[in-house]
Amino acid sequence: MKTRHLGVWPLACGGLLAMNGVAGAQESKPHSVLLEEVIVTAQKRSENLQDIPVAVTAFTADMRDLIGVETVQDMTLFTPGLTYNSSLDRLNLRGVGRYTNDFGSDPGVAVYNDGFYTSSTTSGSKSSMFNERVEVLRGPQGTLFGRNAVGGAMNIVSRRPTDVFEAELRAGVGNYDAWKAEGTASGPINDYMRLRVSAGNYIQEKGYFRNMQGGPGEGGVEDRQDYDVSVEVDIGEKVDLYMRWYRGVWDLSGRSTASQAPYDYYREATVPGGRASLVPTASLGPSATFNAGDNLIPAVQQYTEQLPGNDRRLYNTNIPSRQTLTGSDTYIMHLTWHTGWADVKYIGGYSDYVYNSITDYDRAARDFYDYIPPASAVNPPTPSARTVRIWGHAATAYKEIKEYYSNEINLTSTHDGPLQWIFGLYQFHEDSEQPSGVLNAMQPELRAPFGSAPNPEGWYYYADGVLDMDSYAAFTQFDWQFTDSLKAVIGARYSEDEKKGYEHHRQIFWNPTNLTAFGTVNPAVQIVNAERNVENKWSGWSGTAGIDWTISDDLMSYAKYSRGWKGGAFSLGTIAADYEVEPETLNAYEIGVKFGSDTLVTNVAAFYYDYKNLQSPISVVQETGPNVNLYTNLDAESMGFEVETTWQVFDPLTLMLSYAYIDAEFKSGCGVSDNLDLLAQHPDAVPCGPPRLNSNGTVLSQGQALEGNKLPAQPENKVAFNANYRIDFAIGSLNLSGTYAWRDEVQSGLFTREYRMAPAFDQVDLRATWTDVKERYEVIFYGRNVTDEYGLDGVTADRQDDGTILQTWSLTPPRTYGVEFQYRF
Repeated sequence: MKTRHLGVWPLACGGLLAMNGVAGAQESKPHSVLLEEVIVTAQKRSENLQDIPVAVTAFTADMRDLIGVETVQDMTLFTPGLTYNSSLDRLNLRGVGRYTNDFGSDPGVAVYNDGFYTSSTTSGSKSSMFNERVEVLRGPQGTLFGRNAVGGAMNIVSRRPTDVFEAELRAGVGNYDAWKAEGTASGPINDYMRLRVSAGNYIQEKGYFRNMQGGPGEGGVEDRQDYDVSVEVDIGEKVDLYMRWYRGVWDLSGRSTASQAPYDYYREATVPGGRASLVPTASLGPSATFNAGDNLIPAVQQYTEQLPGNDRRLYNTNIPSRQTLTGSDTYIMHLTWHTGWADVKYIGGYSDYVYNSITDYDRAARDFYDYIPPASAVNPPTPSARTVRIWGHAATAYKEIKEYYSNEINLTSTHDGPLQWIFGLYQFHEDSEQPSGVLNAMQPELRAPFGSAPNPEGWYYYADGVLDMDSYAAFTQFDWQFTDSLKAVIGARYSEDEKKGYEHHRQIFWNPTNLTAFGTVNPAVQIVNAERNVENKWSGWSGTAGIDWTISDDLMSYAKYSRGWKGGAFSLGTIAADYEVEPETLNAYEIGVKFGSDTLVTNVAAFYYDYKNLQSPISVVQETGPNVNLYTNLDAESMGFEVETTWQVFDPLTLMLSYAYIDAEFKSGCGVSDNLDLLAQHPDAVPCGPPRLNSNGTVLSQGQALEGNKLPAQPENKVAFNANYRIDFAIGSLNLSGTYAWRDEVQSGLFTREYRMAPAFDQVDLRATWTDVKERYEVIFYGRNVTDEYGLDGVTADRQDDGTILQTWSLTPPRTYGVEFQYRF
């Protein structure tokens, strides 16, 4: 069952070999695509990747097509130190990233699309039809990239218009009823103007996860369109203009998580033979109402049988998840004046979008239960006792409305001479709003809570945040070639961030099992309705200093110090007491060696990070109500080394290896609660600070020390290996590619505990590409995760009312396979 689809590979290879029985008849190609010179703009200049003192992994369009790198998740396989959680859209580099998506916080790895800053990684996953190159820069990039580049940056470079006409069409089909169609056309309009137009349509109708309720599957399901138009204009001989517009439209069912054993399984007693139904025992919202035992009609009993086949991609809900992106438009402009001794360049951009997400909250598949509350003065005994109907339609709703723009102007030297420099000014502005919460529009009691304002949408919990943000910076960098082989680099950036926020929080207490608490038969009572305004301003320095030594034409080494800075942040929407954190700083020390010849490229880097004021939420136990997350600053350190090598063993065979070892851990933190170990009784727990008591003197929680716990989202070891073998024929060539990747176990919470540990996993990808002799068309057969392993982005865990721990896994895609056709005009 696990291997039946692999038969496509010998069939495809056999058919292609039959076209020409003699390999090697076509003229031999001297170099692999994987060894071609890569020009990057990691230092805001066009430079050979092997000549710059920056640890960079670059994915060109040709490389991505050859080995099958389609998404940011795929890029993590071949980028040392890089991890990505797709369900939370979080990048992490060498232990530096973000630990919360709280409104008012910022990522720790910056993403730039044609020089325009964005907080989302989605552009990095766009097809090679749209992106010419994706560069992942490791280590603080605050001098030149600035905003939120404390851990590194992802620099996305789109495909530009061309001087000669070219066009390409692509079409593909795959399992899970997936198909795509893409097209691009580029060329000159006249002697001074060039245009490129691209579009893509992507459909997947079946999901990676199966709903036991019988509804449509989820995960990977999409109806997505991308549009891109760019133009280049020569304004005289010395001025260049580049303008680009792109739009993305989504309608997804993008589940990537599923609850894992130990489950609470229940069987509906009225259904012959029983039917599995996941009934949660969580705290907030309607979940607690399902613990009423014998008073539920129909009665339920625990369902202890294993799910069919122990499939970890099963779920059981009655509200389909859905994510939509609408009104998303981005405009980018570059205007460059070539003076002869320097380039004066303006980079501007504007973007806006509306994102909506709805997911099932209560994890219950049944539409409703009827509950008979205990008799009381406000609820007389039978026959006049009131029955409360509990609707299983609770959902989590999230909305993000954002618009932002930036302006940058820089002056970059272009003259000959030992001293090269760059000066720049930068401005960024963002307006955004993020309403979210848990609601149940079917529950009449919630729509009219006792003694409070109407709640027509049925919110249990509603939080809204509005943010107005401005950022300004000035930067410079000098490169001095003071001998033929030695170059010194020094740079600095001053940044100032200002944030103004508004937050509103409303919470409705809803528990039919406690009808008499408020002297009313309506078990919905408002307990929180608050709002406030917050604002602050932060400023700081980032920079770099180092030396490069060019040992020979093929070999260079470097040593450098970099300082990263990320502005302060708010946690908006919850009216938390500790809602603000100070800026992060990162002092990074790195040495590296780069070797590059016609047949071998090897890059090695070692680093040490002193990470101050890491911004993180922590859990605090309340005397009543659910735990709350407060925002705080912590210290950490990270150290490790990385190896990237590409070797053309002989003309048809090329091997690639990527490896990283990283030891990243907290160095401070006392009195932090683990909500799954409130009394600090785990064998690895180190109590720290006084216990938290309620009004009766009972211990609610005992804080713990964080020092020595591993940083989340950073595996200690990660390795990827790829082999490419090309067979030439008189009518074309066949390229066979195989990738093996392995990632160590990784922690998903602040404490290094087994219940939040995502286990190690490996992945095997296979690819066969047929290219005709004129390189006009390609046929690609592919299989990803061909052994159908469970790969994990992360793990979350919650303690249930019965004391068990319920894990939720964030899973990477299962085995996928298909075929793609590309044709070039």
